[in-house]
Amino acid sequence: MNYIVSFLFYLIRFFLKLFKRFFVCLRKIAIPIILILIFVSSIIFMFLFRIDPFFELWRTGNCPACELFQAELTFKNLKGANFEHSEIVDGDLRGANLENANLDGISLWGTNLSGANLKNSDFELAKIMLSNFSNTNLEGSLFKETSIDKTNFQNANLKNADLRGAYFLGGNNFQNANLEGTNLIITKLKYADLRGVNLSGANLQHTDLTGANLSGANLSGANLDNPILTDANFENTNLRGASFKGVNWKGVQLRGAIMPDGTIHP
Repeated sequence: MNYIVSFLFYLIRFFLKLFKRFFVCLRKIAIPIILILIFVSSIIFMFLFRIDPFFELWRTGNCPACELFQAELTFKNLKGANFEHSEIVDGDLRGANLENANLDGISLWGTNLSGANLKNSDFELAKIMLSNFSNTNLEGSLFKETSIDKTNFQNANLKNADLRGAYFLGGNNFQNANLEGTNLIITKLKYADLRGVNLSGANLQHTDLTGANLSGANLSGANLDNPILTDANFENTNLRGASFKGVNWKGVQLRGAIMPDGTIHP
Protein backbone atom coordinates (compact mmCIF):
# COMPACT_ATOMS: atom_id res chain seq x y z
CA MET A 1 0.00 0.00 0.00
CA ASN A 2 2.82 2.42 0.87
CA TYR A 3 4.40 1.74 -2.52
CA ILE A 4 1.20 2.66 -4.30
CA VAL A 5 0.83 5.93 -2.37
CA SER A 6 4.46 6.83 -2.99
CA PHE A 7 4.04 6.11 -6.67
CA LEU A 8 0.98 8.35 -6.90
CA PHE A 9 2.79 11.21 -5.16
CA TYR A 10 5.67 10.76 -7.57
CA LEU A 11 3.33 11.00 -10.57
CA ILE A 12 1.67 14.13 -9.18
CA ARG A 13 5.04 15.82 -8.61
CA PHE A 14 6.18 14.82 -12.08
CA PHE A 15 3.14 16.35 -13.80
CA LEU A 16 3.33 19.47 -11.67
CA LYS A 17 6.95 20.01 -12.71
CA LEU A 18 5.98 19.31 -16.34
CA PHE A 19 3.18 21.89 -16.31
CA LYS A 20 5.45 24.38 -14.56
CA ARG A 21 8.09 24.05 -17.27
CA PHE A 22 5.39 24.29 -19.95
CA PHE A 23 4.03 27.56 -18.57
CA VAL A 24 7.55 28.96 -18.15
CA CYS A 25 8.25 28.19 -21.83
CA LEU A 26 4.87 29.57 -22.85
CA ARG A 27 5.57 32.79 -20.99
CA LYS A 28 8.88 33.18 -22.82
CA ILE A 29 7.26 32.81 -26.26
CA ALA A 30 3.99 34.60 -25.44
CA ILE A 31 5.16 37.99 -26.76
CA PRO A 32 6.44 36.61 -30.10
CA ILE A 33 3.16 34.67 -30.52
CA ILE A 34 1.09 37.80 -29.83
CA LEU A 35 3.17 39.82 -32.31
CA ILE A 36 2.74 37.12 -34.96
CA LEU A 37 -1.03 37.07 -34.39
CA ILE A 38 -1.20 40.87 -34.69
CA PHE A 39 0.81 40.76 -37.92
CA VAL A 40 -1.36 38.03 -39.45
CA SER A 41 -4.55 39.83 -38.38
CA SER A 42 -3.30 43.07 -39.98
CA ILE A 43 -2.66 41.29 -43.27
CA ILE A 44 -6.13 39.72 -43.22
CA PHE A 45 -7.72 43.08 -42.31
CA MET A 46 -5.95 44.93 -45.14
CA PHE A 47 -6.87 42.15 -47.54
CA LEU A 48 -10.52 42.62 -46.63
CA PHE A 49 -10.19 46.36 -47.28
CA ARG A 50 -8.86 45.61 -50.74
CA ILE A 51 -11.53 43.09 -51.76
CA ASP A 52 -14.60 44.58 -50.06
CA PRO A 53 -15.67 47.97 -51.46
CA PHE A 54 -17.71 48.77 -48.36
CA PHE A 55 -14.56 48.52 -46.23
CA GLU A 56 -12.77 50.83 -48.69
CA LEU A 57 -15.67 53.30 -48.63
CA TRP A 58 -15.81 53.24 -44.82
CA ARG A 59 -12.04 53.66 -44.51
CA THR A 60 -11.38 56.42 -47.05
CA GLY A 61 -14.77 57.83 -48.11
CA ASN A 62 -13.81 56.95 -51.70
CA CYS A 63 -14.62 53.97 -53.87
CA PRO A 64 -13.16 54.27 -57.41
CA ALA A 65 -13.89 51.34 -59.73
CA CYS A 66 -16.07 49.73 -57.03
CA GLU A 67 -19.00 47.39 -57.58
CA LEU A 68 -21.67 48.20 -55.01
CA PHE A 69 -24.89 46.17 -54.86
CA GLN A 70 -27.79 47.49 -52.77
CA ALA A 71 -25.51 49.95 -50.99
CA GLU A 72 -27.23 51.69 -48.06
CA LEU A 73 -25.76 55.21 -48.04
CA THR A 74 -28.77 57.33 -47.08
CA PHE A 75 -27.87 60.78 -45.75
CA LYS A 76 -24.19 59.85 -45.71
CA ASN A 77 -21.68 62.69 -46.11
CA LEU A 78 -19.70 61.84 -49.24
CA LYS A 79 -18.72 65.37 -50.21
CA GLY A 80 -15.91 65.30 -52.77
CA ALA A 81 -15.88 61.48 -52.84
CA ASN A 82 -14.35 59.60 -55.77
CA PHE A 83 -16.65 57.03 -57.42
CA GLU A 84 -14.97 57.22 -60.82
CA HIS A 85 -15.88 54.25 -63.06
CA SER A 86 -17.78 52.55 -60.23
CA GLU A 87 -21.01 50.60 -60.60
CA ILE A 88 -23.91 51.04 -58.17
CA VAL A 89 -26.87 48.68 -58.59
CA ASP A 90 -30.12 49.18 -56.63
CA GLY A 91 -28.32 51.58 -54.29
CA ASP A 92 -30.04 53.83 -51.76
CA LEU A 93 -28.38 57.26 -51.58
CA ARG A 94 -31.41 59.31 -50.60
CA GLY A 95 -30.42 62.58 -49.00
CA ALA A 96 -26.70 61.83 -49.34
CA ASN A 97 -24.24 64.72 -49.68
CA LEU A 98 -22.24 64.18 -52.88
CA GLU A 99 -21.34 67.78 -53.59
CA ASN A 100 -18.27 68.03 -55.86
CA ALA A 101 -18.13 64.22 -56.10
CA ASN A 102 -16.24 62.58 -58.97
CA LEU A 103 -18.77 60.29 -60.67
CA ASP A 104 -17.01 60.27 -64.02
CA GLY A 105 -17.90 57.13 -65.99
CA ILE A 106 -20.09 55.74 -63.20
CA SER A 107 -22.87 53.23 -63.92
CA LEU A 108 -26.08 53.71 -61.94
CA TRP A 109 -28.77 51.03 -62.27
CA GLY A 110 -31.98 51.36 -60.28
CA THR A 111 -30.33 53.70 -57.78
CA ASN A 112 -32.32 56.12 -55.62
CA LEU A 113 -30.72 59.56 -55.18
CA SER A 114 -33.90 61.40 -54.27
CA GLY A 115 -33.21 64.55 -52.27
CA ALA A 116 -29.44 64.13 -52.54
CA ASN A 117 -27.03 67.05 -52.88
CA LEU A 118 -25.10 66.57 -56.13
CA LYS A 119 -24.08 70.17 -56.68
CA ASN A 120 -21.11 70.51 -59.05
CA SER A 121 -20.75 66.73 -59.35
CA ASP A 122 -19.10 65.19 -62.40
CA PHE A 123 -21.18 62.60 -64.30
CA GLU A 124 -19.25 62.85 -67.56
CA LEU A 125 -19.55 59.67 -69.69
CA ALA A 126 -21.76 58.06 -67.03
CA LYS A 127 -24.44 55.45 -67.77
CA ILE A 128 -27.65 55.95 -65.82
CA MET A 129 -30.75 53.75 -66.07
CA LEU A 130 -33.97 53.38 -64.09
CA SER A 131 -32.68 55.70 -61.38
CA ASN A 132 -34.34 58.39 -59.28
CA PHE A 133 -33.00 61.97 -59.14
CA SER A 134 -36.27 63.58 -58.03
CA ASN A 135 -35.85 66.66 -55.82
CA THR A 136 -32.04 66.44 -56.09
CA ASN A 137 -29.74 69.45 -56.24
CA LEU A 138 -27.71 69.07 -59.46
CA GLU A 139 -26.83 72.74 -59.89
CA GLY A 140 -23.69 73.18 -61.96
CA SER A 141 -23.21 69.44 -62.42
CA LEU A 142 -21.52 67.98 -65.50
CA PHE A 143 -23.42 65.40 -67.58
CA LYS A 144 -21.38 65.78 -70.76
CA GLU A 145 -21.92 62.83 -73.14
CA THR A 146 -23.80 60.91 -70.47
CA SER A 147 -26.23 58.13 -71.43
CA ILE A 148 -29.51 58.29 -69.48
CA ASP A 149 -32.55 56.02 -69.84
CA LYS A 150 -35.88 55.83 -68.00
CA THR A 151 -34.74 58.06 -65.15
CA ASN A 152 -36.76 60.43 -62.96
CA PHE A 153 -35.62 64.08 -62.63
CA GLN A 154 -38.92 65.49 -61.34
CA ASN A 155 -38.47 68.74 -59.41
CA ALA A 156 -34.68 68.42 -59.66
CA ASN A 157 -32.50 71.54 -59.72
CA LEU A 158 -30.27 71.43 -62.81
CA LYS A 159 -29.59 75.16 -62.96
CA ASN A 160 -26.48 75.94 -65.02
CA ALA A 161 -25.72 72.23 -65.44
CA ASP A 162 -23.72 71.11 -68.49
CA LEU A 163 -25.53 68.41 -70.49
CA ARG A 164 -23.73 68.92 -73.81
CA GLY A 165 -23.98 65.83 -75.96
CA ALA A 166 -25.93 63.89 -73.32
CA TYR A 167 -28.06 61.11 -74.76
CA PHE A 168 -31.47 60.61 -73.15
CA LEU A 169 -32.66 57.33 -74.60
CA GLY A 170 -36.33 57.66 -73.66
CA GLY A 171 -38.81 57.56 -70.82
CA ASN A 172 -37.00 60.28 -68.85
CA ASN A 173 -39.17 62.51 -66.66
CA PHE A 174 -38.17 66.16 -66.05
CA GLN A 175 -41.56 67.47 -64.92
CA ASN A 176 -41.25 70.81 -63.10
CA ALA A 177 -37.45 70.55 -63.00
CA ASN A 178 -35.31 73.69 -63.02
CA LEU A 179 -32.99 73.77 -66.06
CA GLU A 180 -32.45 77.52 -66.06
CA GLY A 181 -29.30 78.43 -67.95
CA THR A 182 -28.53 74.77 -68.64
CA ASN A 183 -26.22 73.90 -71.55
CA LEU A 184 -28.04 71.37 -73.77
CA ILE A 185 -26.12 71.79 -77.03
CA ILE A 186 -26.44 68.71 -79.29
CA THR A 187 -28.31 66.89 -76.50
CA LYS A 188 -30.70 64.05 -77.39
CA LEU A 189 -34.00 64.58 -75.57
CA LYS A 190 -36.27 62.38 -77.67
CA TYR A 191 -39.70 61.82 -76.13
CA ALA A 192 -38.62 63.38 -72.83
CA ASP A 193 -41.32 64.59 -70.44
CA LEU A 194 -40.45 68.28 -69.97
CA ARG A 195 -43.83 69.56 -68.87
CA GLY A 196 -43.62 72.64 -66.69
CA VAL A 197 -39.82 72.72 -66.92
CA ASN A 198 -37.95 76.00 -66.44
CA LEU A 199 -35.58 76.27 -69.42
CA SER A 200 -35.28 80.04 -69.38
CA GLY A 201 -31.95 81.19 -70.77
CA ALA A 202 -30.98 77.60 -71.61
CA ASN A 203 -28.86 76.77 -74.67
CA LEU A 204 -30.60 74.13 -76.81
CA GLN A 205 -28.76 74.64 -80.10
CA HIS A 206 -28.96 71.57 -82.35
CA THR A 207 -30.86 69.73 -79.60
CA ASP A 208 -33.04 66.79 -80.66
CA LEU A 209 -36.49 67.27 -79.12
CA THR A 210 -38.32 64.74 -81.30
CA GLY A 211 -41.62 63.84 -79.65
CA ALA A 212 -40.70 65.74 -76.47
CA ASN A 213 -43.49 67.19 -74.36
CA LEU A 214 -42.72 70.79 -73.33
CA SER A 215 -46.28 71.91 -72.64
CA GLY A 216 -46.40 74.63 -70.00
CA ALA A 217 -42.61 74.94 -69.97
CA ASN A 218 -40.73 78.24 -69.69
CA LEU A 219 -38.24 78.75 -72.53
CA SER A 220 -38.09 82.53 -72.35
CA GLY A 221 -34.77 83.82 -73.65
CA ALA A 222 -33.62 80.30 -74.54
CA ASN A 223 -31.49 79.55 -77.61
CA LEU A 224 -33.19 76.94 -79.81
CA ASP A 225 -31.32 77.56 -83.04
CA ASN A 226 -31.34 74.63 -85.49
CA PRO A 227 -33.12 72.11 -83.22
CA ILE A 228 -35.05 68.98 -84.25
CA LEU A 229 -38.66 69.54 -83.17
CA THR A 230 -40.46 66.75 -85.02
CA ASP A 231 -43.80 66.03 -83.25
CA ALA A 232 -42.76 68.11 -80.23
CA ASN A 233 -45.44 69.61 -77.99
CA PHE A 234 -45.09 73.33 -77.12
CA GLU A 235 -48.69 73.95 -76.05
CA ASN A 236 -49.02 76.82 -73.56
CA THR A 237 -45.22 77.15 -73.53
CA ASN A 238 -43.53 80.49 -72.87
CA LEU A 239 -41.20 81.17 -75.82
CA ARG A 240 -40.92 84.93 -75.30
CA GLY A 241 -37.56 86.26 -76.46
CA ALA A 242 -36.33 82.80 -77.47
CA SER A 243 -34.20 82.31 -80.60
CA PHE A 244 -35.46 79.82 -83.19
CA LYS A 245 -33.19 80.23 -86.21
CA GLY A 246 -33.37 77.41 -88.72
CA VAL A 247 -36.49 75.84 -87.15
CA ASN A 248 -38.88 73.56 -89.03
CA TRP A 249 -42.25 74.02 -87.28
CA LYS A 250 -43.97 71.25 -89.23
CA GLY A 251 -45.86 68.93 -86.91
CA VAL A 252 -45.07 71.01 -83.80
CA GLN A 253 -48.02 71.70 -81.48
CA LEU A 254 -48.09 75.38 -80.52
CA ARG A 255 -51.62 76.01 -79.31
CA GLY A 256 -51.65 78.68 -76.62
CA ALA A 257 -47.88 79.15 -76.76
CA ILE A 258 -46.41 82.60 -76.15
CA MET A 259 -44.28 83.14 -79.25
CA PRO A 260 -40.87 84.90 -79.27
CA ASP A 261 -42.48 88.22 -80.27
CA GLY A 262 -44.97 88.02 -77.39
CA THR A 263 -48.01 87.01 -79.44
CA ILE A 264 -50.06 84.00 -78.40
CA HIS A 265 -50.42 81.20 -80.92
CA PRO A 266 -54.07 80.37 -81.63
